[in-house]
Amino acid sequence: MGDTSDSGIGKEILVPTAIFRNRKLNVLKALVTFLREQHRLGFSEIARLIRRDPRNVWAAYHLGIERDPDAVVPEGDSLFFPVSIVREDDLSILESVVAHLREHRGNAEIARLLSRDPRTTDTAYRRAKEKRLRRVA
Repeated sequence: MGDTSDSGIGKEILVPTAIFRNRKLNVLKALVTFLREQHRLGFSEIARLIRRDPRNVWAAYHLGIERDPDAVVPEGDSLFFPVSIVREDDLSILESVVAHLREHRGNAEIARLLSRDPRTTDTAYRRAKEKRLRRVA
C-alpha cells in the first residue's frame, strides 16, 4: 500500500511521483489507476478526493487499464505529495503537482521525476501561478 500521513482528521494519501513515469498514461489516468489499484478506493471516493466528475474518473481508470494494466507500480526514486493538492478546480493535475513540487525543488529535477520535458513542467508551473493570481485578483 502507499504511504499515508496523519492529517488530523484521518489519513492523507501520499502519491509517489514515480507513477507518472510511464508515459503510456496521462497524469489523470495514472493518478486514478494508482488510487484504485494501490489504495483500493472506489470511483466515487476517488472523484471526491480529487474533485473530478465520477464519470471521468471511471473512464480514466478503464482507459488506463486498457492501455497498460501494470502502469502504476511505482518504481525508482520518487518524491511524495499529498493527494489533496490536486483538488484545486481551476488547475490541471499536472499544474497542481508541479506547483507543489516547485516549492522545494528545481524545474529540472521535477521534470526528471515526472519524466516530462523541462519546458512542459515550466509551462505547467507558469500556468498554475497565473491561474492563482487571477483567482486572487
